[in-house]
Amino acid sequence: MSIFQEKSGKLSEETLHLPGTVIRDRPYRSIVKTISWRATGTVDTFIISYLLTGSFGIAASIGGTELLTKMVLYYFHERIWNRLKFGREVVPPPEYEI
Repeated sequence: MSIFQEKSGKLSEETLHLPGTVIRDRPYRSIVKTISWRATGTVDTFIISYLLTGSFGIAASIGGTELLTKMVLYYFHERIWNRLKFGREVVPPPEYEI
């Protein structure tokens, strides 16, 4: 646990706003985000598929297939974006503090 983390293991709100604080996403964060996003997307796909086909079986088949393929694609997409510097900025720490 770093000096910036509370006992709960979470970063304190004050730490998140310190100038020069560098926050890096860990792979398990991407995995949890992947699962939560895909669950949301799969429910959407299932509902649309059911409304279009009227078949629970076909809708479940479409939803199940896209659940697996898009989860893998999203995970790698997220990890690639975490490596890019595009749109990120490093704020240097202040030269002095009062």
